[in-house]
Amino acid sequence: MIKSITTTLAAAAIVVSPVAVKPAAANHDISRALLGIAAVALIANEIDKNKKKKAAAVQTYQPPAKKKKHVAHKPKPKPKAKQCLRQRWTENGWVTYKSQKCLERLGLVDTKPKECLRKRWTPTGWEKYYAQRCLARHGYN
Repeated sequence: MIKSITTTLAAAAIVVSPVAVKPAAANHDISRALLGIAAVALIANEIDKNKKKKAAAVQTYQPPAKKKKHVAHKPKPKPKAKQCLRQRWTENGWVTYKSQKCLERLGLVDTKPKECLRKRWTPTGWEKYYAQRCLARHGYN
């Protein structure tokens, strides 16, 4: 920056200096004037280049796009028939059984033995269920 200011001042001094018109020195004065004009043109060119460099250097920062993190999904727990355990009161006390509707929802109905399937009457109609003791005898808990 200081170098360009100094060069500008030197070129201005050359151009503005008094030109003595002598017949022998006329060519010399014209060459000095042309040299001064060329110096001013070079200085203007350098200043223009510096402005372009500064404009190119002042760019907006764009952060890199964020990558989506892969989230490992946990495997769904296997359905457990224990969550279908129900209890009801009978003349002989409390009886545990597994609700057929619950087992159907879990997709476990086909695995249970048919001989353990029972029916009982409820206020909403017949309800099917699996007897717990029968299932235990067949190896189901």
